[in-house]
Amino acid sequence: MNQIRVNVRTLVNNAKIRQEVRNGRQVMIIQSATMPDNIVMNKILYPAEEIANSFHTLEGTLAPIGHPMINDDYVPALHPAALTGEFQPFAVNENVRRSGGRVYLDKVVDIENAKASEKGRALLEAINQGDPIHTSTGIFMDLEPVDNGDGYEYIAKNMLFDHDCILLNQPGAATPEQGVGMMVNSDGQQIDVVNVDLPDDLLESVSDMLAEQAEYQEKKEQRKGLAMRLLSAIRSVLQSEQATGQTEENTNQGDDMSPEQMKEILDAVNAAKQPVVNADAIGEAVAKSVKEQMKPLVDSVNALTADKQAQAEAEKNALVQTVVNANVLTQDVAETMTVNQLKPLAEKYGKPGTSPAVNGNFAPNSDSETYDMPE
Repeated sequence: MNQIRVNVRTLVNNAKIRQEVRNGRQVMIIQSATMPDNIVMNKILYPAEEIANSFHTLEGTLAPIGHPMINDDYVPALHPAALTGEFQPFAVNENVRRSGGRVYLDKVVDIENAKASEKGRALLEAINQGDPIHTSTGIFMDLEPVDNGDGYEYIAKNMLFDHDCILLNQPGAATPEQGVGMMVNSDGQQIDVVNVDLPDDLLESVSDMLAEQAEYQEKKEQRKGLAMRLLSAIRSVLQSEQATGQTEENTNQGDDMSPEQMKEILDAVNAAKQPVVNADAIGEAVAKSVKEQMKPLVDSVNALTADKQAQAEAEKNALVQTVVNANVLTQDVAETMTVNQLKPLAEKYGKPGTSPAVNGNFAPNSDSETYDMPE
C-alpha cells in the first residue's frame, strides 16, 4: 500500500459561532464537520468502517490557520518548526463525535492568544465581517488499490487524523486540479499530499446540518430545567403513593400498565403543560394530574402487595407449626426464623416426633438465610 495525506475541505456555518468563558478565559467555539461515510473523492473511497475506527484520533489535535508548510512542503501540525513559526496554534479540536454518517467537532479558539498573532487577528476580523470560513482536515492513510471499484480506484485504510485547520476566505488548500503537494512523514520519507473538496451540495448540507444541530442543542439546554422539574414531580408522586418495601412490585409496574393507562397519563401531562408558563407551576400541575391518573394503578399494586404478604405469612405459619410439631424448635424460637431457614428443617424433620426437642434458649443466626442442623 502507498501512504499519502489527504486534506479535505468543508464549510463552516458562521451564524453558529459562539463565545463562552472557560477557566477564566474567553474562547470562541467554531463548529465544523468532515468526512461523510462512504464518500468518494479524487478516486478514493472512504469506507464508513474506516472512518468509524479512526475519527476519535481527531480529538485534542491542533487547529492552526492553514495547513502547516515549511519551505513549500507540508508538515505535520506538531512539527517543531510549525509550532514555533507562523503556524503556531491558538486553537484545538475537541468534542469529536460521529452522527448521521458524518464526523462533527468543535474548534476552541483562545481569543487572547488569537489577538497576539497576525493570523489570529485575521480570523477574528473575518468572523466579525461574516466572511466565509472553511476548515480542512489533514488525514494520513494507506491506499489499497482496487480493480473494479464503482467510480474509485483506491480504498482508504488505516486512517490517522493529524489536524483540522481553519481556512480564511479561501476555497481550501487547493483543489485536485490545482495539483498536489509533498511532505515528509515521520519516517523521513516523502509522501504525496492530495487536496480535495467535498462536493458543493455536501458542503451546503453539512453547513445546514451544523445549524440544525446547534439549534437542537440550544433548545435542549432551554428544556433541561423544565424536564428535570417534570421528572421530579412524577417521581415524587410515585414515591409518596407507594408503601415502603414495594420495590419489587414497583419495578414491574410498567408491565401491568395498559396502553390506555399510559395514554391517560401522557394526555394528563400534555394537558397540564398547555395553560401553564412557569416551570414550577407546570411541575405542580403535572404532579396533580399524574397523581389522579396513577391512583387506580397504585391501589392495584398495593392490593397485590398485601395479597403477597398474606401468602408469605401463611407459608411461614405453616412451616413454624411443622417444625414445632416435629419437636425440632419451640414456638417462640421458630417464629424468629425466616422462611428460608424454616424450609430445610420442615423438609428434614417434617414428621411429628422424629426429632428431639431443641433447647428453648437456642437462638438462630438471624443474619443468615440458611444453616445446617447436625445429623
